[in-house]
Amino acid sequence: MEVEISKLTPKDLEKIIRIEKASFDSPWTRNAFLRDLEHNKRAFYLKASVDNNTAAFIGCWLILDVLHIVNLAVLPLYRRQGIAGRILNEAMNYGKSIGAHSATLEVRTENTAAIKLYKKFNFTVEGVRPDYYGPGCDALIMWKELD
Repeated sequence: MEVEISKLTPKDLEKIIRIEKASFDSPWTRNAFLRDLEHNKRAFYLKASVDNNTAAFIGCWLILDVLHIVNLAVLPLYRRQGIAGRILNEAMNYGKSIGAHSATLEVRTENTAAIKLYKKFNFTVEGVRPDYYGPGCDALIMWKELD
């Protein structure tokens, strides 16, 4: 399986929304993605394609020297094939190239697959945001040094 990682553009939006809806109970809206892609100068998005099919995406913001990973999702058909790790690694490398020294993210406490992935990449749990995703749905705050 050949995975190609490239910059995501507004023309990819419908495919990204499909992945987002298949992955999360409270998906971002089309307008939220569009606002980030077209107006947020701190944001960059990458997509992973398999046989010309968009299989995954990651969204990041560079805030000062911190890479904040705001989205990472893989279509169910392509999960457990290493794509999430590939796109995460690519995003962190790109973040380093534009000045990031550390990376952070929030992840649902019950999302064990994602937590396992982030720990594999040496992210550590640094705190909890109670009710971050809604009542009774906490987020782990995870960090990693990129240097």
